[in-house]
This record gives sequence, C-alpha cells and structure tokens, in this order.
Amino acid sequence: MLAVVRFILDALFPPQCVPCGKKLPSSSRFVSACDECVARIPIRSGFICSMCGARQPTLHNECHKSAIVIAAATDYTNREAQMLIHALKYNRVRSTTAPLVHVLMQYISSRKELAAHGGFLLVPIPLHKKKMRERGFNQAELIAEMLYTKLPDKFSYCGNALIRTRDTQSQTAQKSHTERNKNMKDAFVVQNDYGIKGKIIFLVDDVSTSGATLREASRALKNAGARSVFGLVVAKA
Repeated sequence: MLAVVRFILDALFPPQCVPCGKKLPSSSRFVSACDECVARIPIRSGFICSMCGARQPTLHNECHKSAIVIAAATDYTNREAQMLIHALKYNRVRSTTAPLVHVLMQYISSRKELAAHGGFLLVPIPLHKKKMRERGFNQAELIAEMLYTKLPDKFSYCGNALIRTRDTQSQTAQKSHTERNKNMKDAFVVQNDYGIKGKIIFLVDDVSTSGATLREASRALKNAGARSVFGLVVAKA
C-alpha cells in the first residue's frame, strides 16, 4: 500500500534536484540532488586550524596547538553544497542529508588519517531545546546518525553527550571573532561523561564559520575526560 502511495505522489510531485531543479527519476541515487550537482561539490584536502583558519596537513595543529582542528569536506562558497545545506537547515528538506553525507564520506576516504583508522566517536553539536522545538530536528544529528549507519566499523555514535545550556544567537549574526567567542562561551555541558572518557571524538556539524562553536563544545568534552576532540563538518564558511 505504501509503495502505491509513494508511486502516486512521485507521479504527481516528482522529486527535484535542489541545486538545479531538474526532475529526478525514481532510480536516482539521491532524492534531492542529481549526480551531476553532487559531482560539482569539490572535496577539500587537509584540515583547518579553528583559531586562524590555516591549513593543517594532519590532525595535529601546528600553529595553535590548543585549538581544535577541523576536518571540513568542502567549502561553503560552493553553490551546490550551500543550497543543499540551506535546504536542510532552513527549509526542512531532510532528504538533503544523504548527498551531504556522501560528500563527507568522499572526504573521509581521501584522508589517510581518517580512512586508515577507526574507533572514533561521533558527537553532534546540539541545538538548544527552544530551537529544537522550532525546527523539529537537529541537522547535525541527522548527519552524524547517517554517517554512523554508513560507516559503523569506523565510528560509534552518542547523540546525547552534550546539551546546549543557552539559546545562543546565530553565529552568522556576530560581526567579529570576539563576538562569536563571547556568544558561545559556556554554551555546552556534558551530560553523559561515561561514554566520553578516553575517547577520540569528532564533533559533527553542517557548517563551521569561525570555529567558536566547535572550540567551546570541544572544551566541555575535554574537561569531561575525552582523549582528543576534532571537528567534522560538511563545509567551512
């Protein structure tokens, strides 16, 4: 019965590629993006210092040793990546999670530090409960959960390790690094430290701008006993 309903809905309202608007056949790999648009999303090389944005060849930060290193799959300046993320985050098109996770998986397979090792713990950046009620879901959680299901031999997953204690303003509304750092200060606490101690953790989010969100969440996790903490995002703005 569900298959019949889905067939009728697809016939009346065929799925479309979010970036280019092309109608997608039922055999399409993704429900919300065509293969051509996904292929136009460039995969980054290396890693990024969250403090100054300098490229890092490995996960070991060489310029600001205390700052979290970010593994970003692509750049937010890319039109296709930006439209898919925007559709997920603001238009509630959850099906864009799949192509975004595909981009992350391409990046992970291209980095030997990630591809050759496992035992990493994925922790999504949490939303405040007010924002969660408004949006209905946490995009970072959707991305982390799907990535875990795709690569269970490499990652484990803890969706409730962190909670957001304050309803912070949007980081994009902050005009300087100082304002962004102040906006995120003491915004996270660990509520499940038993699964954190001694772990190598990747904090998952859709986009990183100044890195302040990841740095503050990392600080909370390290204080709870995490061995190492890194950022893992679809795009770096």
